[in-house]
Amino acid sequence: MSNVDVECTGDSCEDRDGERTPMQWTAGKNADFSDGESTWLPLSPEYQRYNVQTERGVSRSSLNIFKGLQALKSSSAFLAFKDDGGFSYEAVTEQVLQIIRTNKISEEYRILVNMGNGMEILDGLAPKTYEYVLATAYSTHYPGQKADLSQRIILMPYEAVVLRWLA
Repeated sequence: MSNVDVECTGDSCEDRDGERTPMQWTAGKNADFSDGESTWLPLSPEYQRYNVQTERGVSRSSLNIFKGLQALKSSSAFLAFKDDGGFSYEAVTEQVLQIIRTNKISEEYRILVNMGNGMEILDGLAPKTYEYVLATAYSTHYPGQKADLSQRIILMPYEAVVLRWLA
């Protein structure tokens, strides 16, 4: 007997199988996920273009942005998120989300995500100069570049950036 509360027949139960795909390792057969004739879940139609093998060498690929974000988890600002004021978020505009992680003493990160299809102009977010740490493929900014957040900054459509301030 299963733990399922409802009996599912045919199309009566929804699942996530149409939304998931096996890990796309290479552009090879079945994305190198399985050496079988097929996979249980369907492959993305774009697996030959987007896979671990092709994204490893692209600095702003989804894979490398994810790895960069994962590396930030060990920073003092991210470790201090449970402290009072160590984590906050807000909608800066209707399309831009800002997430702040800080230890309030020596390190602060601001993640800015433009979820819209238009350019966004942001004025006076903070009275500090930050450095770009990560930027998506849609960004005109590069890691190491400075950003004076007391001034105007521009986010391109669908751009996301991670900025760091160090005392």
